[in-house]
Amino acid sequence: MKEKQKLGEILVNRKLITSEQLKEALEIQSEIEDSYVQALFIDRDIINVKNIKKAQEESKKQNKKLQEVILEMKLASPRDVEEVFSLVRRSPFIFLSEHSKEIEKEIVRLVPEKLARHFCVIAISHEGSYINLVMSDPANIVAIDNIRSNTGYEIIPLLSTRKEINDAIEKYYGESDMANSIPDLKDISFSAEAEEAKEQENIDLAQLKVQVKDPPVVRYVNSILLKAIEERASDIHLEAAETEVFVRNRVYGVLRNLPPPPKKTYPAIVSRIKIISNLDIAERRLPQDGRTKAKIGSKEVDIRVSIIPTIYGEKVVMRLLDKTTMLMGLEELGFDKSELEKFKDAVSSPYGMVLLTGPTGSGKSTTLYGALNYINSPEKNIITVEDPVEYELRGINQIQVRAHIGLTFASCLRTILRQDPDVIMVGEIRDKETAEISIQSALTGHMVFSTLHTNDAVSVITRLAYMGIEPFLISSALRLSIAQRLVRRICPKCKVPEKISEEVLKRIAEDVNVKGKDVTFYKGEGCPDCNNKGYRGRVGLYELFQITPEVRKAINDGKSEEEIKIIAKEQQKMVTLREAGIKKALAGITSLEEVLTSTLTYE
Repeated sequence: MKEKQKLGEILVNRKLITSEQLKEALEIQSEIEDSYVQALFIDRDIINVKNIKKAQEESKKQNKKLQEVILEMKLASPRDVEEVFSLVRRSPFIFLSEHSKEIEKEIVRLVPEKLARHFCVIAISHEGSYINLVMSDPANIVAIDNIRSNTGYEIIPLLSTRKEINDAIEKYYGESDMANSIPDLKDISFSAEAEEAKEQENIDLAQLKVQVKDPPVVRYVNSILLKAIEERASDIHLEAAETEVFVRNRVYGVLRNLPPPPKKTYPAIVSRIKIISNLDIAERRLPQDGRTKAKIGSKEVDIRVSIIPTIYGEKVVMRLLDKTTMLMGLEELGFDKSELEKFKDAVSSPYGMVLLTGPTGSGKSTTLYGALNYINSPEKNIITVEDPVEYELRGINQIQVRAHIGLTFASCLRTILRQDPDVIMVGEIRDKETAEISIQSALTGHMVFSTLHTNDAVSVITRLAYMGIEPFLISSALRLSIAQRLVRRICPKCKVPEKISEEVLKRIAEDVNVKGKDVTFYKGEGCPDCNNKGYRGRVGLYELFQITPEVRKAINDGKSEEEIKIIAKEQQKMVTLREAGIKKALAGITSLEEVLTSTLTYE
C-alpha cells in the first residue's frame, strides 16, 4: 500500500514551498482553528465569551494547547472538550485513562520512548498495517513522518491532552521489570552477524540487505524478543498467510497471539532473523537451522532458530533458552519430599541408568541438567552427547551431534567410553545401537542419564524391549525411570476456590480417593500480575518407577506392562502422573483442569 501524505508534505517534498513556509501556514491554521473552537464553545453555550478569551490568553502565556487550559481551568467537562475538538480536528478525542484495557503494550513499545516524549505521542493499538497514535497535535506532520519511518506502520492520528499522554508514557514505558536494564530496543545486541549471502534468482538481495538494517525492521525483531523474554515465553512463532502475518508466543505451554507487522515488511523481518542467526538470506526454498545469543541489558539469552518454507512465505520459530530458568536446583522442580530423595539417590549411584520420559516440552532437559548440576564436582568426569546442546555447563564436557558428518549418538558413545567417563548423559535414545551402548555402559561401571518418548514410566521397559534389548539387560542396568509433565501454576495473586461438578469428581475418584465435600480445588481468576490468564509459571508432575528386586524378577519373567504396573503400585506405592497432578491441584498449586488435560486416566 502506498503511503498517504498530507498536502503540506507533498508540497515540501516537491519543493513547491519551504519547511519554514509550511510552518508559518500551520501556525495560521492553528489560529483559525482556535477561533473555530471558541465559536463552538460559545455557540453550544458551554463556555461564555469572557472565560474562553481568558483561556486563550492563558494558552498563549503558558505555551499550552487550548484544550489543556480549558480542562485545567475546569471551564468545560472532558466530554464537552472531546466533542468540540473532535469536530475541529476531525480526529477522535480519547481519554487514555478511560481506555487502559484497549492499549496494546507491544504496540506502545514500537515507538521509541525518546520519540514518544519528544513529540508527546503514544501508540495504543493496531489495525492491520496501521497503528492508532494518540497525539497532542494530530496536525504535526513531522511527528507522524518520524513515527511512520520508525515503526513501518501507517498512522491513524487520535487526539488527547498532553497530561493524558504524558501520564500514559510514564505508565507504559516505565512499568516493565526490564525497563531499567533495557533503555531502548535498539540496545539489544547479538553475538554474531553474518551478512554475506549468495545471489539467487527471484530475490533482490541488494534490496533485502538494505531493508534488514531499516530501523523499523530491527526494532520490530528486537521488540518481539523483548516481549517474549518479559512474558517468559519458550518460543516465538512467525508465519505468513495469503494476506497477513501471524505472530505468537508460547507462554507456559500455550500459544498467545501478538499484534502482527505489516505483510509488506515480513520478508525483511525474516531476513533480519536469518542474519542474526548466521543463516543464508538468499535461501528460501530449503529449511534452515541457526543459533544466536542475544544480550539484552545484562541478560544473555540463547536463541535457536528454525525456518521452513511454506506456500505463503517462510515460517520462523525461535526457541528462547534462558539459563536462569533452565539451571534449576532439584528442589525447585516440583518433586515432593519422598520423590526427591529417590531421585537424588538414583542419580548419585556409581553406575546404572536413569531414564526420563515424556513428550516434547515436558521439561525433561531441565530435569537432566538439574541432575547433572547436582552431581557435578571436580572428582567426576562428566560427558554429554546432545542434539542440540541447549545450555553450556561449566565443568562438563558437552558434544554436539552432527549426523550429516557421521557424528551420531552411537558413534559419540563409542568414543566416550575411551575417555574414562564417570557419568554419561545421552540426549535421547533413538535407535537400537544407541540403546545397546547405553545399557552396556551402565553395566560396566558408568552412570548413564538419557530420555525416551513413552506415555508413562513403566513403558520404558516395553520401549527398550521393542528396540531389541533383552529384558535381563534392562532390569540389570535400569535403576529408575521417571515420566513427567509440566502444568501451569495458579497465579497466587488471583487464586480463588473453584466449584467442581459431581461428574468430574466421579472421574477423578477412580484415580485418587477424594470425597466432594472434603476437598477444595482452585483456579486463577486473572489479574494484571498474570496478564489476566490466571496462571504464572509452571511446575512438574512426576511418576517414579524404581527397579526393585520384585520388579526386576517380573521383568525377567516376561510379565506384561500392566502386571509390572500393579507390582510397582502395590510394592513401592508408585504414584501415577494423574495422581501426582490431583495432589498438586488439592494443594492449590495448579488447577484440576490443567491436570486433566495434561495426564491420562491410565497413567
